[in-house]
Amino acid sequence: MQPFCYESHPDVKKQFLFRIYDKEGKQSIPIDTIRDILGHELFVRSHYSNPQATSSYGDQVMVTIIDDFKARFDKDKNQTIDL
Repeated sequence: MQPFCYESHPDVKKQFLFRIYDKEGKQSIPIDTIRDILGHELFVRSHYSNPQATSSYGDQVMVTIIDDFKARFDKDKNQTIDL
């Protein structure tokens, strides 16, 4: 499969990954979906590496990541990431 090929252009890989999360096929992913994906990943990683981790740290990290993500990728400020 082309997206998994080492020589594939980065745009091919980006489009493939985008389609994974664009469940409705609208060529956009809502910020809330991104937040859910990242939140699950941060929760799993933080609790796997540190079972005593508190959610407040994870929440602070999540806000920072989402704010940065929106600033970089939500140029039209419509709360979605467009392909």
